[in-house]
Amino acid sequence: MNNTPSLLHDHDEYLNENVFLRGVKIYETLIDNLASTQYHL
Repeated sequence: MNNTPSLLHDHDEYLNENVFLRGVKIYETLIDNLASTQYHL
């Protein structure tokens, strides 16, 4: 999580909205790529 201070699960830990949304986009791309992969036994 770039540009985010490490608060080690403090009660005031937070994540920048843009960093969070970028992570969501990465997961969307990863899931889409995995779902469209051909697997042959």
